[in-house]
Amino acid sequence: MNEDTRLVSEGAPPPAPRRCATERGWAWLAAGWQFFRRAPGVWIGLVAALFAINIAGSLVPVIGPLALTILGPVFVGGIMLGCDELARGGTLRFAHLFAGFRSHTGPLALVGVFTLLASFVAILVVGVLLSLLFGLGGGFEAFAGDASPGAVLPVAGGLLGALVFVLVLAPVYMAVWFAPALVVLAGCAPVAALKASFGACTRNLGALTLYGVVLVFFAVLASIPLALGWLILGPVLSASVYAAYSDIFTPSH
Repeated sequence: MNEDTRLVSEGAPPPAPRRCATERGWAWLAAGWQFFRRAPGVWIGLVAALFAINIAGSLVPVIGPLALTILGPVFVGGIMLGCDELARGGTLRFAHLFAGFRSHTGPLALVGVFTLLASFVAILVVGVLLSLLFGLGGGFEAFAGDASPGAVLPVAGGLLGALVFVLVLAPVYMAVWFAPALVVLAGCAPVAALKASFGACTRNLGALTLYGVVLVFFAVLASIPLALGWLILGPVLSASVYAAYSDIFTPSH
């Protein structure tokens, strides 16, 4: 039996999450910046390569986006292993981007499958709700953004659809947020990791809300100069997820 199969069927129980103070949301981003400062060149190379992989994958019709969604947690898992190496005094290497493919591939890919299916369900829910509110088909047109002068209801539907979509998709991201770290660092099976991640997020809504608000602000700034700021914010964001995981699931560190 290979390692991936063992992790799926006999994964370790997830560590119990703790509730962190609201201000820790800022501390996680600050910790992410410190991680970036320790190996800026490698971090930029990792993020640039990941951006290139996503761009190339998105150019492949249908299969490309699906594959990217499924394999996304595998890449994230490798980055979490790199962060853990740094936290233990080791060295971050470019090879960490692909470390998830050397181990834990199956469980991490299953997390990606969950993300794909849950996102598809979220889109269906939004479409059905808007169809009920604005007429069959009108909801999907509104969500697509028909902004013509005579389309007040569709525009309103588009705004409502965006809000509903965010609300429906939020639990999905809560379940996925810490799942790759729990798989590669705590040896959890995918379902257990998803449940533990969701539970940790619900226990730390205050800190995550502050984290999200600050992150949106920096995301806007990073996107202004041709999105070049993401070469820095991307690593900071990735490392901040590890910092939050360590704070919530391993408070003794």
